[in-house]
Amino acid sequence: MNLNEPIRNAGRPGAAAFERRKLPLMGPPKQRAPKSKSDFSSKLPWGKSHESLVLNSSSNKKSTSSRSTTDMEEDKVIVASFCTVCFLVPRAVTWDFAALTEGRGEARCEVGIAAVNVSRPVLILCQTSDSQSYNNTLTKLNIFNPHLIIYPATFDTGKENRLIAKIRKHFSSRQLMTIPRKAFSKANGLERLYKICIQISFPLLIMIKNRYYALAAASGLLTYLQDNMFIYYASNSIKLEYQTSEGYAIIDIATADRLELVCSNQPAQANRYSSLLGIMNRCLTRIGTRNLRSIILQPLYSSEKINERLDCVEELIRNPGILLSVQGVLPKLASIDQLLSIGTLVADDPQSCNNRQLNYLLLLNSVVETIQPLKETLKNAIRPFFSELSELLNHQDFDVIKNMLRETIHESAYFTKGQQAEQQRIWAIKPGLNGLLDLVRKTYSERIEDMREYIKRLGQKYDLPLALANNNKKGFHITMALNQNQRKRMKSSDLPPEFIQVFRLANSFTMKTAELVNLTTRIDDILTDLFSLSNIMIHDITVKVKKYAGLFYQLVEGISYLDVLQSLAQASYANGWIRPKFGEYTNVVEGHHPLLNFLCQKTPIPNPVTACDHYNMHIITGPNGAGKSIFIRQVMLLQIMAQAGCFVPAESAIFRTADKMFARISNDDDMESSASSFVLEMNEVDYILSTMTDRSLIIIDELCRSTSLEEGISIAMSICEFLAQSQAFTFVTTHFTLLTKLADLYFNIKVWQLQTIPSGDTNNPKSIKLDFKFKLAQNATTLRDYGIYMSPQFCVVFNFLAYEIHAIICINHRQAFVTLYQITVLKRKWMDQESIISGVPIFNLAFKYFLSHLVAFDLNKVQTIVSKE
Repeated sequence: MNLNEPIRNAGRPGAAAFERRKLPLMGPPKQRAPKSKSDFSSKLPWGKSHESLVLNSSSNKKSTSSRSTTDMEEDKVIVASFCTVCFLVPRAVTWDFAALTEGRGEARCEVGIAAVNVSRPVLILCQTSDSQSYNNTLTKLNIFNPHLIIYPATFDTGKENRLIAKIRKHFSSRQLMTIPRKAFSKANGLERLYKICIQISFPLLIMIKNRYYALAAASGLLTYLQDNMFIYYASNSIKLEYQTSEGYAIIDIATADRLELVCSNQPAQANRYSSLLGIMNRCLTRIGTRNLRSIILQPLYSSEKINERLDCVEELIRNPGILLSVQGVLPKLASIDQLLSIGTLVADDPQSCNNRQLNYLLLLNSVVETIQPLKETLKNAIRPFFSELSELLNHQDFDVIKNMLRETIHESAYFTKGQQAEQQRIWAIKPGLNGLLDLVRKTYSERIEDMREYIKRLGQKYDLPLALANNNKKGFHITMALNQNQRKRMKSSDLPPEFIQVFRLANSFTMKTAELVNLTTRIDDILTDLFSLSNIMIHDITVKVKKYAGLFYQLVEGISYLDVLQSLAQASYANGWIRPKFGEYTNVVEGHHPLLNFLCQKTPIPNPVTACDHYNMHIITGPNGAGKSIFIRQVMLLQIMAQAGCFVPAESAIFRTADKMFARISNDDDMESSASSFVLEMNEVDYILSTMTDRSLIIIDELCRSTSLEEGISIAMSICEFLAQSQAFTFVTTHFTLLTKLADLYFNIKVWQLQTIPSGDTNNPKSIKLDFKFKLAQNATTLRDYGIYMSPQFCVVFNFLAYEIHAIICINHRQAFVTLYQITVLKRKWMDQESIISGVPIFNLAFKYFLSHLVAFDLNKVQTIVSKE
């Protein structure tokens, strides 16, 4: 035997580090290990590839065929061969897949999408009639957040497909994969879904049997999972959902990104409160967090459904005892979504299959133990959702499952991760059920005791403080703690030559010996036999539990929604938010921007928000830094929070529900599409104008700021006139004073300002300072050319340029001393500064404002005047 070869169990999933205290010869650990702050039960080792379960893998022999089926009727599941070469994905990768396909000819822009999370096998289908911009499709993909997007290979032949081009642009960090077009077959998709879906999904299949592209996308997705990822689904094991946009508000992907709904636009400087999801997320389960993310990206539209959710949130707030009890139970269900992996089959080695089956039953054992305290918690709640969930928890099948588990699984066994995971699997099955298994476990305990005795003798032999340790990377090994003197002077060469694979750490040495390697090999062989025997005993239980897959889906959905409700209740209660109401107008009294309370050291200034059919368009004026952009973002974020069913930061709030929400608040360009910031702005505004409805909410920051002064004013006035003739609620910020004159022509337009008080000598621009009050007031701002006065606050290098521009603006064109040369030189000075300040947004805004005044001069007229003189 080569002692230098890697230890067999090094890196083995679920390998546990043994505690220094002695274990009894028989029986499970008497008490749970203390859980560190970084320990999450969701980190349960479910195997090499992902968290899934192979049902019939009790045999250690490798099959020579690629797949096989058992003779038992209740066990008709496909099993991939263990000798099949698998594409193994690292554990850090999210197992989310989405497939899509699009119609051709007259059916172009008809898009079908299928999405699945392998660790939570719910197959979601949707089919949408999209526009040329594919915004509905991109919004759906943003909600699904897939790791891998699959599409037909024909989309890459010839001219690039517009849909794929947009996906590559907006989801650049996602992987894209092509498979043959023939895999996207409606007939094949419908046939496969009938085989793998649970029976409660059959009525849905009948309803969507004519959804050609959705079923074709499902066929492509299942084909890819089976042929490329070697992932199979057992019959009657997966739930089917068909999603539409009816009853939900639409937030396109650009709006979601710019408003920072789920993540910050500056991840390097972000913290948990840099997004709307961050301040609302108090979820205690992984599946709850995913559900909350979807709710924020696609909030409810029906005020009736929103009020039902708000009723539940309010009941939790008014009954803190129920809320605290729910928060005490949910952490024990952090990995409850793994219950849905019972129907997922993965080609893997027998040892990993055994581990997954034991992990699954340990998880189920913990869940059924947690059901009782959750029932006691919800029995006094009165809202319909709590009553329905309580009724589900009282289902008699849970008692059947519990009794079934108690026949084999030890009552105190629970699922965990890390050092205790393997110990829980070893002692999970009750003693006395299988004499051979009891004998193997006794042998295992004796070998562990032999290993400890060997380490003890070795330490006495060399007078060294040696201890036995175990981890996934090194397996069983020896550690030697170093004192302060040894840390400075002791080297690996000072150790006896009996030690091999010596590694120096900061405060210790790790090492092995030839005898330890031999003992480890024996323990590995014992564990292989032990888990094989355990798998034989629990295999029948696993097959029987599979029949309750439909019940598990209902339980997981109920727990997920309960987690979302307690998260909204906790965030609302902790921050003192109030419950919103809904009507045919919007009126928020003393509303706050929801993120500023967490990101600013000072208390933000509250501002009202009003909009109704008679005053549906609002133009906000004021200098840069006054808070215009923050205000219109506040309007949109409060609307999303309210429609998501969350309380809002205000004294009182009434909202009109919006079916579509649009935000044009950036000033970026698109070099890949050769589109300047102005062209990109016009494209986005055109999309808004063509898709908005009378129930939409629109915010636009500094409309037409990316072009010349004359063009910008004329285009902005035309756009605002169009918006004013609709019933959509619109909030526009601007520096164009002429734009505020529209209020004299359209009585549904109101003009506002963010109060700014200047101080200093008006004849000396350098001495003027602007005092921002950040308070909304009626009428347009009375300040003129305020960009010039703000330059000293931004950068000293612009002081002389600001003064020169102010002088030129005040000079009459007829004055002969204004020469073409002076203006050209001044322009070049500004152009040289653009590269410096372009990275600073507020500098860039001021620069473009100054430059717009400078460019506005007709140089031909100046040249003519000069030549005449």
